Amino acid sequence: MIKKILYICSVYKPNIGGVEITIEKLIKNFRKKGINAVILTKKYPFDLQEKEYIDDSLILRMKKPKKDYEYLDSLNFIKKHENKIKADVVHIIGVRRPLPLYGLLLSKLWKVPYIITFAGGDIPDKNDLQSIELWEEGKDMISMATLKADGLTAFSKYTAKIAKKLINPIKKIDIIYAGIDLKKIKKIPKHREKFKYFFSARRLEKSKGIDILDLLRN
Repeated sequence: MIKKILYICSVYKPNIGGVEITIEKLIKNFRKKGINAVILTKKYPFDLQEKEYIDDSLILRMKKPKKDYEYLDSLNFIKKHENKIKADVVHIIGVRRPLPLYGLLLSKLWKVPYIITFAGGDIPDKNDLQSIELWEEGKDMISMATLKADGLTAFSKYTAKIAKKLINPIKKIDIIYAGIDLKKIKKIPKHREKFKYFFSARRLEKSKGIDILDLLRN
């Protein structure tokens, strides 16, 4: 019986983004079923607290390791808080170095299922140089840990397609769309104008495609 889930992600609240909102919604829904959650994430911005409760969920933040001794420091951090984070399922959302490795190690230690979700920003995008850089610096570690996961999901078919090309021999990735609640949206009265228009709600980054909206208009 599942009583607790450990979510491991690159950053979490107070940062706002697709992964953060997804985890927040998952926590609320699982809590209704009597399942609690704890989040292990990166300390970014650097002035955030190492340990904090947000919406009654424990958030533990560690420094992102780059050098060998920093990996040892992060493992010691995890060991220090093991009693607090020990869970019945380990769920990685966003496969950025070194998250999948830590998830794999903890799942083996606790003998529990290990799930990975490809979120999108963790997959290299030719329009987003930072995503390419992040992938290249951790692709070997990520690939190894991903192939040992008990289950793989992705936020979109496109993300799953790219993941399969990057990591062989992935055969199956279940699609669980991360998006809006269409039932709620349909209840909201439509905003009407005398002209056709696009509505886009997202961060102002090139990888989000905001710059092409004007081209579509023409």
